[in-house]
Amino acid sequence: MRRFFRSAALLATLGGAVALMEVRASMPQSAPDNYRKLHGVWYPYRTEQPLPGAGWKLQVFDTDFVVSHTRMVNPKAPDGIDIVMFRAPYRAETSGAASRLVPEKEGLGVSALTYRLEGDRLIIEQGTCGDGISLKGEWRRTRAK
Repeated sequence: MRRFFRSAALLATLGGAVALMEVRASMPQSAPDNYRKLHGVWYPYRTEQPLPGAGWKLQVFDTDFVVSHTRMVNPKAPDGIDIVMFRAPYRAETSGAASRLVPEKEGLGVSALTYRLEGDRLIIEQGTCGDGISLKGEWRRTRAK
């Protein structure tokens, strides 16, 4: 009899846990989950305008993001390539459907990035770096071929 009650209690607990998992799975994603999916390295796939230089990437970490690329400084020099990097500590903001990474300080060479995630695609709706270079467009976790 005792074994029966233990088994019944265990099944009730497991059933409740499964029901809770199903409810959580159907709930809209919270902002922290959305930001966790944003973390990592993103490469331009289709941008609004061609990006100058080469090797563009956007890296998003817990507390800061980095936009970097290479540019030709002196084509005649063997090491005439320069790596340009803009690193900015950010705060994450969500207002309705809009999500933004806002640099904590001005003058770091990168503006706030307004974006949305669509599966494995990062769509930057607004944002610039350097001398007004637009980052607007589709970015993916793998380089475009």
